[in-house]
Formats: sequence, structure tokens, C-alpha cells
Amino acid sequence: MKKHYGLGICFGLSILLVGCAGTQKIERETVKAEEYRSTKLPTQTNEKQEELINYDVLEQSINFKIDTEKLGYFQKQFNTCRVGAGYSPNSNCRSLTYTIIHFRIRCRDTEGTTSEVVTEANLTDNSNKTMHWTLKNKTGELTTNGEGYGQIREVYQGSPKRDRLRISDGKKFLYLRANEITTAIVPSNWCN
Repeated sequence: MKKHYGLGICFGLSILLVGCAGTQKIERETVKAEEYRSTKLPTQTNEKQEELINYDVLEQSINFKIDTEKLGYFQKQFNTCRVGAGYSPNSNCRSLTYTIIHFRIRCRDTEGTTSEVVTEANLTDNSNKTMHWTLKNKTGELTTNGEGYGQIREVYQGSPKRDRLRISDGKKFLYLRANEITTAIVPSNWCN
């Protein structure tokens, strides 16, 4: 009976030791997984949170101010953690491209201008018109000034200069490569 009693104690102690060792191992693995989740993976809230960017502050921060009457496509890369302007200084740091497009839209007299050279006398400014634009994966709305000048300011991942820019006014639209637009001459119905 003493042999059986000694075997029972040894068996009980071995189960207790194995059980404790197994529990500790599982707890350690759980802690490591939780530590990894909190330090390595972004939360869903942070991924979907949109940044509200102040373009005037961004232009000042990266020293990139373009005169509005200088027509064409302009871009400058920047690091989001170094500029402020609505970007976090210490999270989700990345290199982005700030793009400015200045252009002018003018309307031509549709009668007689197809076979003649278009002169200043044949053109009117597309003044104070609200239009929509699309470039790469972004869209927006702009209003031309009294002389038909328009401006698009946007931030992109990568350069959109060779992508097609779409500018529309209701059912009327034009497509140009973003880096090719300066002055667009459109039919007179754009100015009506």
C-alpha cells in the first residue's frame, strides 16, 4: 500500500508541475500577442481617420508658393511628419506630393473661328463659374475668378502629372494631362 501511496504522490506532483508549466507558457504567449497587437498594428480608427490639411500652412511650411497668374502644373514632395499643417508630427509618416495646377479657361466665338486664327477679340473669359475636377483618385470643385483663372491644390501619393485631369461644367467637360494645362480654349456655351 505504501508503494501505491508513493506512486500516487509522484503522479499528482508531476501533473501539478506540468499543469503549472503549461499555464505559464500560454500566459506568456498571450502577453506577447497582445504586446505585438498594441505596438505593431495600427488600429482601424487610425487607418480611417482623415487628416484635415491647411494648404496655406502647408505651402508656407514647405516653401512652395506659386503666383496664381503663373499658369501650369507645379509639384513638391514633402514628409508629413515635418510640416504640421494638419499632419501628425509622429505617426503615419510618409512622403507625399503637393500639387498645384493653375490654368485659365477662355471661350471662343464658335462662328468663324474654326478656319481662322483665334485672336484675343474672339475670346471671352469663363468668369466666376463653378466647375468640378477629377485627377487620379481625387475630386473637387473650383470657381474661376473674373478673368477665368482656376486653381487646383491637392496632395497625392506619387505624382499625378501624367494622369488625365477632367474639368467639367455640367455635361460639358474636357480632358488634359495634368502637366499640360495652361490655357484651355473651349466653345462659347461654356461661358453662357
